[in-house]
Amino acid sequence: MTFDQNAKTVITTIISMARSLGNVTTAEGVEYEEQKEFLSAQGCEQMQGYLYSKPLKQDQLEDLLKKEKNDKRLQEKRNPFS
Repeated sequence: MTFDQNAKTVITTIISMARSLGNVTTAEGVEYEEQKEFLSAQGCEQMQGYLYSKPLKQDQLEDLLKKEKNDKRLQEKRNPFS
């Protein structure tokens, strides 16, 4: 999956405009690693889409977030310098 040059120009312009206004940028519908890499390189701060997770019900999302929080705590305990 690649962006054509027109799409890249539009995306870059929108991210730049948002950042110049002090807004946080969120990309929706991110499905591929190369999309994520391009958006990150342009300064996009948040992303969502199937690359990260399929749509979840509220209780499933809460469970996922709790698990990630616990995983992060375990990593911090193993490596206090991170």
